Amino acid sequence: MAAAARSDHARIYGEHLLGGVREESLAEQQMRNMRRWA
Repeated sequence: MAAAARSDHARIYGEHLLGGVREESLAEQQMRNMRRWA
């Protein structure tokens, strides 16, 4: 679980560094957090 979360964070952070859509990344992160606590 932790490794998967770390991988997602690294991907999202990488997208941010590459100039990805910040709002999309935040929404993705929030969805993952909701699934994690569901």
